[in-house]
Amino acid sequence: MREVFRNRNALLYILAQCLSIIGSSSLWLAVGIWVRVITGSNAQAGLVFFAFMAGTLMGPLWGHLIDRVPRRPILVTANLFSAAYILALLAVGGESDLWLVYVVLFVYGSLNSLFDAGQTALMPAFLPDDQLPDANALLQTCRLALRMVTPLIGAGMFSAWGAESVVTLDCATFLIAATAVLLLRMEERPPRRTGQSSWKTEVATGFRYLIGRPDLRRMLIAISVAMAVWGIFESLLFAVIGDGLDRSPTFVGVLTTVQGLGSVLSGPAAGHAVKRLGETVTTALALGAFAVGCALLVPSSTVAVLAGVLLVGFGLPWVMVGFTTLLQRRTPSELLGRTYAAFDVLTNTPQMLSVAYGAAMVAYIDYRLILLAMTVVFAASAVYLAAGGSAADPDDDPPADPAGALDRHDRLTEGRRG
Repeated sequence: MREVFRNRNALLYILAQCLSIIGSSSLWLAVGIWVRVITGSNAQAGLVFFAFMAGTLMGPLWGHLIDRVPRRPILVTANLFSAAYILALLAVGGESDLWLVYVVLFVYGSLNSLFDAGQTALMPAFLPDDQLPDANALLQTCRLALRMVTPLIGAGMFSAWGAESVVTLDCATFLIAATAVLLLRMEERPPRRTGQSSWKTEVATGFRYLIGRPDLRRMLIAISVAMAVWGIFESLLFAVIGDGLDRSPTFVGVLTTVQGLGSVLSGPAAGHAVKRLGETVTTALALGAFAVGCALLVPSSTVAVLAGVLLVGFGLPWVMVGFTTLLQRRTPSELLGRTYAAFDVLTNTPQMLSVAYGAAMVAYIDYRLILLAMTVVFAASAVYLAAGGSAADPDDDPPADPAGALDRHDRLTEGRRG
């Protein structure tokens, strides 16, 4: 971790990302509150977050673009565009203008996928390979820690100065992020073209590569299965608080803080864990922490519930650092944008669906049974990933020749089709 703190590029990049997270997370909450105030409808306020999540499904198209053009210019352009278009929210004056809110949030979610894939693909260009785990760990720690304070920032600014103040803050953070990317000291090589295939074939290349590599495929399956129940967690917390602990719904604030504390405590160690144990085992341990954490939510005990959410928070950075570092190390540079975007869609889609059916399940099924089922799913994902990661697999080594690795993969794919 000390090498990362001495790396100008890493500090500049992470600082800019932290400021951007403050702006984006504050805006999410403020816009949701704003729509609730305008309409008096919880459903219409919830559509704000649905519009954002729907936009993230555009990720594979952005991943294709990121692998076709130099990444630094596209990230700078996207940040500057975001700083400008987010100001469209200032034109919302009443309920008749709400369509504009949903359009802006859809585009916001779409561009968020571009930023995630582009930044993940850009990092190996300005950071040494051995610093990637620690840089990812520091970034995820800051991201999860800020989730503890950004709701207060967004709600506080909205209450004091209105939604316009939060929009202005987000606009400023986009400008800072664009400046930070411009100031990075790096030489980005022009992207290598992979042929004259159709854009559909090019977009699908990320999915094919992801599924074609045993190590990435194991990670994808394990996390996708885990995410298929992860979305239920937020809905279950209210049942745990009300039915299990017999406490006020406001106690969710305490649990959220404890979960964030677990992430802050474990985040700095995530990079070290990846270096010592490898990305696969680190992620498997995190999924195991989710399983134990869910099991601790079953007893009607405040101490057990606090320990459970602490463990869940503890595992979050390790999952994120594990799969992000594995993708960065195992994917050729010219495929990294598409592969990350494919991974993002294939893991986020089960999570989105679990939010929907999770809310319905809590209404009809005893929350303790749901928690036990989640415990089994998380444990099974952890065991599957750890078992695969412990086996020797020559394909798990990072490609010494990324271009050659891509050519070999394309030939293998063509052979399977033939």
